[in-house]
Amino acid sequence: MQPDAVAELLISAWAGMADQRTPGTAEQQMRTFLGCCLPGIATPAAAARLEPAPGPAPRPGPP
Repeated sequence: MQPDAVAELLISAWAGMADQRTPGTAEQQMRTFLGCCLPGIATPAAAARLEPAPGPAPRPGPP
């Protein structure tokens, strides 16, 4: 797979879902969306090397 093509596909799919998201649920819906997509993108060898982050991702904005 070409990374640019995969990135464009994921961004387009997520943007297309924007009108159907319920306010306040975007983070959980993003987790579900990526949880469905990423296993089909990462090879088993690459996925085996990944380690989940401890806790939620940092939010952008002032500290």
